[in-house]
Amino acid sequence: MLAIIMKNLSIIFLIFCFFGQINTYSQTKTKTASDIYSKKSLELIRDILSDEYNTCDCILQPPQKPTLQAFEDEVPHFNYEKYLLETFGLTEKSDIENLHGINEELILEPNNFPRDIKIIYRSEWNAIFSKYGFNARDTIFKRYPNLCYLTKPIFDKEYKTAIITIDYGGCLWFPPSRIQQINGTWEYY
Repeated sequence: MLAIIMKNLSIIFLIFCFFGQINTYSQTKTKTASDIYSKKSLELIRDILSDEYNTCDCILQPPQKPTLQAFEDEVPHFNYEKYLLETFGLTEKSDIENLHGINEELILEPNNFPRDIKIIYRSEWNAIFSKYGFNARDTIFKRYPNLCYLTKPIFDKEYKTAIITIDYGGCLWFPPSRIQQINGTWEYY
């Protein structure tokens, strides 16, 4: 009789342990590469935007396509592969694929920026151009004062060196800036 009670208690104990593990597992969300990349990117972007000289009121969401493709679409005459190899001290073109931000998705959410900077999502942006075509410029400047263009940051393995552009206007005119984390703050070099 005592053996049956002990067996039943053991089963009940195992059931509680099992549900406890499920509960613990569900509470600890597994971070994906895109989650980590987005967190590090937001830290970098917030640091840049917190500069006292920054006057961005709106940020245009980067295109949701592979980073190198977005760069080549914007400034096709520039050799971005060479730029990335030099910036990050890489020797092989295949090493570029291992940089953070080449393949990860950048997830931007409202209220993650200082001074209530508004995110202009690509769907909004594309809708204006669909409606107004080349005459969209006036509408954009009225609707989105101090609009800044944002490229997806690209980081090295340790998230200590990056390239990024946050600049006025709606497109990339030059290669992204090189930036490095020194003593906990990001500095251009």
